[in-house]
Amino acid sequence: MKRKLYIALLSLCCLTTTAQTKIVNSSITYYGDPNVSPKEAMAAAIEQARIAALGKEFGTLITQDILSQESDENSYFMQMSNAEVKGEWIEDTEKPEAKIVDTTPEGGLVIEAKVKGRAQALKNEAADFETLALRNGTDKNRFASTDFKSDDKLYLYFKAPADGFVAAYLIDEQQQVLCLLPHESSSTGQQPVTHDKEYVFFSAEHDAEYANNYEDGLVVTCADERIEMNRIYVIFSPNAFVKPVDQSTVSLGHDNLLLPRQLSLKDFSRWMHKVYARDKKMSRKVLWLKIKP
Repeated sequence: MKRKLYIALLSLCCLTTTAQTKIVNSSITYYGDPNVSPKEAMAAAIEQARIAALGKEFGTLITQDILSQESDENSYFMQMSNAEVKGEWIEDTEKPEAKIVDTTPEGGLVIEAKVKGRAQALKNEAADFETLALRNGTDKNRFASTDFKSDDKLYLYFKAPADGFVAAYLIDEQQQVLCLLPHESSSTGQQPVTHDKEYVFFSAEHDAEYANNYEDGLVVTCADERIEMNRIYVIFSPNAFVKPVDQSTVSLGHDNLLLPRQLSLKDFSRWMHKVYARDKKMSRKVLWLKIKP
């Protein structure tokens, strides 16, 4: 009998350090959209503060971090990073601060945000790729979304311009890292991909390696009765790299559910430091997920 693979999605913790990084900081005043929750507005304010710090240190160039909003009729994507920056945030060296100080006449929140962290200039040779989170369906034109509800199914769309290797990791607020890709069945610790081919990982129809071991889709859940903001890091390189050592899949003991392989944040950071520092063509993107009970 095939088993369901389950992920308890929580908030992102800091990532790795690499060579030639700089300590950057920024304090901003952020004016939130009146249609979003205080938690979403504060998360956006912290991201904008990070972007401001990157832009001040490295200048502007590239946009990253995507968050979707859903209405009753459709969904659309908005850029969390309104400025294009030539650097990337590696880790927080101090806990980000965000506090509500006022409201706008339209009802939006005015938030003061302060960040300090380690960052580095973008690698000029970093390979680009396309990736999307898909909710309860595998057609990217219909199901691309980052708004999820508990017990929804998550699929990961991926397409790269060159042959290479992909990995995907989720980090929870207990500082445990969940390995979504490569698949546990991989004997090499690698997830190879072919150029210009569209992949839908975790789909029984499109991902045979996954379907041979698990039921269709990753089951998304909330840890408690509150909205959670989460991130998935997707990593790609045309050069071969091998996943870090991790623990075997954990059974939850009910409803035939499993957790993905796990490792500590310390071990993951050490691995990322090694592979990212020596591979100029390695790139990573962040998918924001909002999980509702």
